[in-house]
Amino acid sequence: MPVFKKLSDAEISDLNRRRNNLEELNEYLIYLNTLRPGDWGAIDLSKDDSQRTVKRRTSIAATSQGKKIRWRRSPEDQRLVFQVIPA
Repeated sequence: MPVFKKLSDAEISDLNRRRNNLEELNEYLIYLNTLRPGDWGAIDLSKDDSQRTVKRRTSIAATSQGKKIRWRRSPEDQRLVFQVIPA
């Protein structure tokens, strides 16, 4: 049986803070705005970048623009390669 509970103010604040972090996506949105379905793109990662985080943010930004990202293998470890496809 599931357990139901009311969220605390702190839990609600934490959820809203995560959702309102569009500033983190601004660079991704600007970059993806230059690409159309069928275009290919690459993102060169610095040593401080998390591949998983960059992929997630890129995909979220693309979805918000009605696009979808298909990730491709790159021969370089510090480079992410993708193709923009229609959502």
